[in-house]
Amino acid sequence: MVTDPGSPRYLPMWGPLVVFELVGNAGFIVAPCALAYLLFKKRRVFPRAAIVFMIASAAFIILDLVLGARVVGTSPEPKAIALSVHSVAASAIWIAYLVRSRRVAATFVT
Repeated sequence: MVTDPGSPRYLPMWGPLVVFELVGNAGFIVAPCALAYLLFKKRRVFPRAAIVFMIASAAFIILDLVLGARVVGTSPEPKAIALSVHSVAASAIWIAYLVRSRRVAATFVT
């Protein structure tokens, strides 16, 4: 009903939002597989790739939250806001660890 232009409940941006979510979530299914490969091979590029993945993941969650709220016309739920704050906090902790840890620098050398 929300994607049919003849429907009274039609939302014009609902279709692009669903496509955005499908493409984004498909990427977040494939990317961890690539990260796992880099992790187990102890590749030097792993920390940088993990940082990019975490930033992209946090940004996707926040963008999805904002766009979803704008398309539907309501404010985001507190649970969704808490999820985005948790994602940003976890990313900040892990990024700091990946950047500053001597153990990370010593492990990913090939």
